[in-house]
Amino acid sequence: MMNRVCWDDGAIPAFIEMADGNQSDKTRFGALMQEFKHQWEFDGLYVSDGALYSADNLARLTGLEWLTRVPLTNKVASHLVEHLSEDAFISLDVEGYRFATVCTHYGNVPRWVVIESEARLQSDLKRWGQTLEASERSAQSAWKTLSSVSFACEADAIEAAQRLSQQWSWHRLEHLSVEQHPHSDALIQAQQTLPNQVGKPTQ
Repeated sequence: MMNRVCWDDGAIPAFIEMADGNQSDKTRFGALMQEFKHQWEFDGLYVSDGALYSADNLARLTGLEWLTRVPLTNKVASHLVEHLSEDAFISLDVEGYRFATVCTHYGNVPRWVVIESEARLQSDLKRWGQTLEASERSAQSAWKTLSSVSFACEADAIEAAQRLSQQWSWHRLEHLSVEQHPHSDALIQAQQTLPNQVGKPTQ
């Protein structure tokens, strides 16, 4: 395994370092860029993948110009993407793209740029719709199965429905009601300790 720093013109390696296969890129990339700076007189822009973005690495990058992707595992970035106002975006010259500039003080970094692709957005929405439809089919099937079960009392039926609802990520059972119906003679004889009514959850 190797760590490499390459020039952008043809990806020609300018710095190569043999690395441990168990290396964590997040803990190494910041120091690697500092070492490269000491060996080369380079005033350009460093570009790295999202592994560079951590508070510790950002502290090491003082005095360097750099660009990286902020992983959405970062809670600040995730919240920003979900809550950024539509009015914050500006269209780019490239059709289908727009961006928003956001000030942030995470790791003493003054600026983030959020770039949105209309094509990617539509693709994500389509995939999300498919996921939601599959989840709904699964939920409907589970609900149909539960609705065919008889319970000893209304409380047991409601509790079972609530447990099922809690298993779902995007669906909920609300306004639950229970259908009461009498036991058959055979059921009464076999289950003498049960009350005279059984509960079945209904939508």
